[in-house]
Amino acid sequence: MGWGVKSVQHRILVITGLVAMFLTTPYAATGISHAYNLADFVGTVPFSHVALSVDRPHGEILVLDANTVHIFNESGMETFQFEIDPVPYGTLIGLVADSNGNLLGVGYANDGSGTWALESFSYRGEPRGTIPVEGLPAEFQAIRPSSILLHKDTLLLVSRSQMLMVVTDRRGKFLRGLDLGKLIEVPEKDRETTEISGISVDATGAVLFTVPVDFRAFVVTPDGKYESFGRAGSAPGQFGVVSGIVRDAQGRTYVADKLRSVVMVFDKAGSFVTEFGFLGLGADNLVRPDQIALGARGKLYVTQLYNRGISVFTVGPDEGIDP
Repeated sequence: MGWGVKSVQHRILVITGLVAMFLTTPYAATGISHAYNLADFVGTVPFSHVALSVDRPHGEILVLDANTVHIFNESGMETFQFEIDPVPYGTLIGLVADSNGNLLGVGYANDGSGTWALESFSYRGEPRGTIPVEGLPAEFQAIRPSSILLHKDTLLLVSRSQMLMVVTDRRGKFLRGLDLGKLIEVPEKDRETTEISGISVDATGAVLFTVPVDFRAFVVTPDGKYESFGRAGSAPGQFGVVSGIVRDAQGRTYVADKLRSVVMVFDKAGSFVTEFGFLGLGADNLVRPDQIALGARGKLYVTQLYNRGISVFTVGPDEGIDP
């Protein structure tokens, strides 16, 4: 008994062909391809664990590495960088650009007190002053933001460990708050071990976030309703350790998975479409992708660990990112 030599060879060829088809089909079917990595004049900037945001109106990418701000143009070349002094402004955990060209960030004091402030800077790092966050109701006064997002003229301050979110205007006046943990039924005692990983806001004002230990992604509409999708597994479209999440103009959602080293694409109904990246050392591979952001003209930015830098993928017009 046994397969025999010819049979074994035939089966190996078939399996190899299927694997190759599986690995290349996502790119061929959707027009997703690696374009370049964010770079300076030396080469790829070896970022690892960084905060990322895209200033789409000005065509620039902001990378916060500790308290160093790197600014890249739309072609992926670094054009400027500056340091934000941690003594008066603390350790920054996030940075976004508003429509007036200011940079807004949350800085934590370095004395262990947990005190934080909303700070404003010019595009060259010149201090513009502290923005007082006022009018927080009692249930949100202890919030410790770990992410800052911008939607039109509103700021979203999110604590991923507390699963809380407050929305203010650009002057820091409280508009509304949402207990994300309560919404998705996570008890307060379990929140620091549950924790949100990736979080973003789309063009409609919907907030998207991932909860790795639940193997789910959530979409919360501006009226406070939510839907979720995802399940644990190692097969295409299943969740290992999910992190960054964004949604494009056509309602397609992109979810990064650190464990599987892929970025998955889902349609607006939450059904799996394709995935790309995969663990490896090639230019189009990903190593533990973390945060992702959408840019103009079909750009998708993906941070990685282990000093792999930030990969930029181009997404075909079918994907609905702004042309």
